[in-house]
Amino acid sequence: MEGARTDRPDTIGAKLPPVPAARGPLAISVIYPSTSDLVDARDSNFIFGSLGTGDATLFINGRGVPVEPNGTWIAWLPVPADSVIQYDITARTATDSAHLVYTAKRLFRFTPPAQGVWVDSTSMTPRGNAWWPSDEFLPVSVRAVEGAEVRILLPNGTVVPLKPSPQPEEPSWGVRAFDRDTTNLALPSSNWTVLGAPTESPPGQYQFTDSPTTNKPGRYYRVRSP
Repeated sequence: MEGARTDRPDTIGAKLPPVPAARGPLAISVIYPSTSDLVDARDSNFIFGSLGTGDATLFINGRGVPVEPNGTWIAWLPVPADSVIQYDITARTATDSAHLVYTAKRLFRFTPPAQGVWVDSTSMTPRGNAWWPSDEFLPVSVRAVEGAEVRILLPNGTVVPLKPSPQPEEPSWGVRAFDRDTTNLALPSSNWTVLGAPTESPPGQYQFTDSPTTNKPGRYYRVRSP
């Protein structure tokens, strides 16, 4: 396991006004993900909502989550490999408490095997029926193991080879969600600076040291395992 970082460009923005305080009845409300959403995430995902009051403490799956003065909150939490994500949410004030078990659905993601030949059938495009002009070529794509020769066998016996089209590594959700410089979305993992192996303490939380952070308003970090 190792930690890595990448820098984001300096940005200058106006200060936001202070968040107004709210003191209402304690009530746990999840705005995202909704029960009808399909969460498209690999290992972590956002969840945010409101408690109705800003003087409450909040724990989700045993992790403390900051609560804003108006009772809103947002968390970035790991998700299980299962297709169902379950959040155990507990909120407390000095005089009241609330508990909610919230379930969200996760979009299925194909996980390639460590070795051998594979084709990701969920990545096939187009899927189902496709209406296309008879005088134009229909683009077809599918994700497969690097270096594989992929062919399509048509009902009339015609074999159509697919041309390899290497794609850059998918950017992390932290970069995708917060980075204002879209050029960083195409940066490969080789552009990240390796910080070494972090220390896991307590379980599920990783600590590492990044010393040259002077004059850097923001950096993105990620932990990879193995």
